[in-house]
Amino acid sequence: YRDTWTYMNVGGMETYNKMNAAYMFGKDEGIVATIENNFKIDIDYYLAVDFSSFEDIINLLGGITVDVEEYEAEYIRRTSVHKQFPSGKGVKLDGWEALVFARIRKSDGDSDVSRTRRQRIVISALIDSVKDASLSQINEMTDTFFSYVRTDLSKMEILSYAVQALANKWADFEIESVMLNDESIYRTGYVGESSVVFVEFPAVSELVQRAVYGDSSVIASESQSPFSFLRYGQKGWGF
Repeated sequence: YRDTWTYMNVGGMETYNKMNAAYMFGKDEGIVATIENNFKIDIDYYLAVDFSSFEDIINLLGGITVDVEEYEAEYIRRTSVHKQFPSGKGVKLDGWEALVFARIRKSDGDSDVSRTRRQRIVISALIDSVKDASLSQINEMTDTFFSYVRTDLSKMEILSYAVQALANKWADFEIESVMLNDESIYRTGYVGESSVVFVEFPAVSELVQRAVYGDSSVIASESQSPFSFLRYGQKGWGF
């Protein structure tokens, strides 16, 4: 989660801060390095979009189709200029609507947990929107999308993966998600006046490694829990 309280060493600076500060201090390389260090995994490639690019890319694909709960639509109608936001099964959203949908978090008691759930829904819908595209269509889209994204993948690498995806029907594979929302491994709290998420990184690293690699080099039971440094006060958990 973006509010995860973590150690980071980016831009020649060592500090503790929220996870999203790693991007502020070290841009793409900073957030990649921080995630790799926290979860003890290798990130092969990254792709980044800003808000305007996110909207443009979805519009270029003709929109996405997702399920929108009525309470989510009601919150958007109440808090944005979009007073007729649709709800229901298989709702077609344009780029701006998809961005609003992906960004809301205060419509739910669990805040960022549900926001990341909606972001995964959007990513899955994006995959669905291009799963039937031909290689020539993907080539054309790649030319267009390169002006909207930052990535350490070259166009040729993307096309190479596209060929493999088409040949092996990767888009038909079931997408598996790992939700790290168990209170035994994360707790919300405060550092000073800032609301943060404290994470049991040894346990989470083991879970993530087993999900990605099928095994883990981390033995959480042999590590000191970060929670042992927390105290429960008037605001909740903190140092």
